[in-house]
Amino acid sequence: MTAGLSVSQASGVYQSSLTFTGTAFAPYENVQIYTYGVGSGVLASATADGSGSFTTPARVPLSPYALRLFLGMARAAESWERPISR
Repeated sequence: MTAGLSVSQASGVYQSSLTFTGTAFAPYENVQIYTYGVGSGVLASATADGSGSFTTPARVPLSPYALRLFLGMARAAESWERPISR
């Protein structure tokens, strides 16, 4: 099964609220959401619940080029999750 990552709000201004939702991660797995990819800043972190799901808030980061690509990575497994472009 492939883990999934989604974000509320298709667009938003700097510092407006976002909510990330993850599904099908390993139970209690730590997940980091990066602003552009590994090596960029961590926008949010979460720990999946017993069913492998999580919800975590974040704020829209500064984006000089309008579109943003968020990447989620499970820290224990170090496996990439589907990137989200917003």
